[in-house]
Amino acid sequence: MTNKVEMIRVSSSNVHSVGYNFDIKSVIVQFLDGSQYEYYNISEKEFLALRDANSVGQYLDQYYKKGHCYKYSKIR
Repeated sequence: MTNKVEMIRVSSSNVHSVGYNFDIKSVIVQFLDGSQYEYYNISEKEFLALRDANSVGQYLDQYYKKGHCYKYSKIR
């Protein structure tokens, strides 16, 4: 992850903020507990859908974890 990723606050009971790394096409998700995960090979369109979802946590679970099973790593 680079430090140039702008994190955008979202309204969620579990997710604090999300950001998109345009250089490597990854999404960073920061949870309310402070943990951060980076999801790889995500299109900008898919990131915008996550950011704008009515329920960011539900969208993340349905489309990132279960739907496409994107690879990810825990940052902190």
